[in-house]
Amino acid sequence: MKITQIGCLLIFSLLAVGCATTYPVIGQVNGKPRFTGAISKDFLTGASGITIHSLDGKVVCYGTLYTVYTPNVSMSCENKGSATLHCSDSSTILSSWRNSRCGAGYGNGYTDNGNIITFTFGRKICRP
Repeated sequence: MKITQIGCLLIFSLLAVGCATTYPVIGQVNGKPRFTGAISKDFLTGASGITIHSLDGKVVCYGTLYTVYTPNVSMSCENKGSATLHCSDSSTILSSWRNSRCGAGYGNGYTDNGNIITFTFGRKICRP
C-alpha cells in the first residue's frame, strides 16, 4: 500500500513538472524600445506572473497577470486580462493584455508618471 502511494506521488510530480512555461516579452516606453522580460504561466495552479527589466538593467518590475475575460469556446486562446507591475524605481505600471493566439499576444498601459507602455509576448514575438 505504501509503495502504491509513493508511486502515485512520483507520477503526479513528474506530470506537474511539465505544466509550466515561460514566454518572452519585449516592450516600448513612449514608442522607443526600453525593456525585455518574461511571462510565466503555471498550468497546474493557474498562476501567471510577469517580470521585465530595462535594457540598461537599472530598473526591474514584477507583477501578476489576471485573466478578466475567457471566451465561452472550449479551445479558444483569446483571453484578455490586466496586470499591475511594481518597479525597483518605485514606479507602477498598469496594463491590459490580450492573447492574439495560443501562447502569444500584446498589451498596453501606462506608468504612474504618464509614460505609455506597449509590449508583445509569446513564443514568436508578434506586433500588435
